[in-house]
Amino acid sequence: MARKEPTAEEQIKAETARLVHSFGEWEHMRIKGCSDPFWPDGTNMNLVRNHIINGKRSLEKLCVGIPLPAAYYIPTPEEVDENYMAPHGEHYERRMKRGMASVHPGITTKTPAEIESQQELF
Repeated sequence: MARKEPTAEEQIKAETARLVHSFGEWEHMRIKGCSDPFWPDGTNMNLVRNHIINGKRSLEKLCVGIPLPAAYYIPTPEEVDENYMAPHGEHYERRMKRGMASVHPGITTKTPAEIESQQELF
């Protein structure tokens, strides 16, 4: 049985949901960090930032001739220091004890700026 191709509307809805999820994931990492044992939070935040940029590009391609969804207009986070670690994250102490600072000697806890007015769009 052939698989049904999603409609443009379904693709836009799915891409918008991924984009909103990525914004939430980036903000969570900024405040609470992540559990990645090998890379600082900043590296993971920049990876998610790239997902956001790619999601916006996908929406641009999908929305030819129709308005872009509101989530598209949420400001893209700035690139952060690759060595940023959220100091109040639930995994911070464990990750630092396992030698994160020795592998990544430039670890910083200077918090990147938040995405301003993100919630106003929803």
